[in-house]
Order: sequence, then structure tokens, then C-alpha cells
Amino acid sequence: MHSFSEGLAPAKVGNRWGYIDKSGKIIIAPKYENAYPFREGLAEVEVADKWGFIDKSGMIVIEPQWKFAHRFSEELACVEVSNRYGYINKSGEMVIKPQFQESFWFSEGLAHVRSGGKWGFIDKRGDMAIKPQFDDAMQFSQGLAYVKINGRMGYINRHGEYVWNPKN
Repeated sequence: MHSFSEGLAPAKVGNRWGYIDKSGKIIIAPKYENAYPFREGLAEVEVADKWGFIDKSGMIVIEPQWKFAHRFSEELACVEVSNRYGYINKSGEMVIKPQFQESFWFSEGLAHVRSGGKWGFIDKRGDMAIKPQFDDAMQFSQGLAYVKINGRMGYINRHGEYVWNPKN
């Protein structure tokens, strides 16, 4: 089960996923292999082992064509193509070419991506804003992001500067 978002929640009925409203009424028929919550009016769904996006009426608006897709955030969604990750816009156009080993959604204008085995952060043009150097990283929240390097955890600001870096 997933949480509610934008008034609907993915719900599994038998071996298929659909969407229910807060009263438990099925709003989008269970016909997907997998489904995630709506974000920015769209939800990623799996059809025939490919991921695409539907709107709240259940209509496919971006054809399932990717090995995996993350939710939309800040108008972009991360998709997997040939074991690399890039980003599409809401028209389904690739706007940041697949080049990352892993990547996640945008938060506060930056997304954490893994390149060369390390995590860094890109901006919405796909430019590296904070070079890959971390063993682990999370999305920005309230101007800070959790990072880990050489077993040490801390928080950085949008310039990549530590604001809290405990000495282990």
C-alpha cells in the first residue's frame, strides 16, 4: 500500500494496481502491474514491464517505455534507459540525457545523482552543481542535504559547503 497524494492512493486488487479515493472507492481501475502516488498531476505506472505516466482520469499521457521511472518533481521525472538515468519533461521529451548510474527527483532545484560511483547534485539543466564526491546523499530540504563521505555523515548547503560535519 502507498500513501494518499493529490486525493488518490495506489491500491492493489488481486495482482493489479489501481487508485482509490479517501472513501475507498476505486477511481482508476486496477490494471497496472505496479503504481505509485500522484505528484504534480501524474503518476508512474508499470505496463508490460515498462514504466510510463497516467493522469487522474487513468489516461496514459506518457507511454510506458522505460525500464523504470521516478515521480515528477519540479516539472521533471527521472527515467532509466539502458541502465543509465536521465530526465523527461511532462511531454515525455528527454531534457537531460541518460548519463547517470542512479538519480532521484528534484528538490529545491537540485537532484542527487550517482556518477563515477559517487553522489553529487545536478541542476535542472543537467549541469553538475555539486561534483560527485559523496558515498551517499539525500535530497535537499530546507536548504540542506544529508551526505556521507568516508564513513562521516553531515549536511551541506546548496554550494556544497558543510554546515554540520561531525568529527568521527
